[in-house]
Amino acid sequence: MERANARKRKPAARETPAIESDPAFDEWLDHRLKAMYESALHEPIPEDMLRLLREDRPKR
Repeated sequence: MERANARKRKPAARETPAIESDPAFDEWLDHRLKAMYESALHEPIPEDMLRLLREDRPKR
């Protein structure tokens, strides 16, 4: 019986240790991500995606 209860319990959440951020790496990563994905921000949203979003809106 004790084994069945032990399986049902959720394990305790582990704390993630704080990691210091390197400003040079952060700047490099920011630059690379912008270079890779900025053009996608200027692309039009596909009509079928807009339709899905409109259909999912709550009716008022």
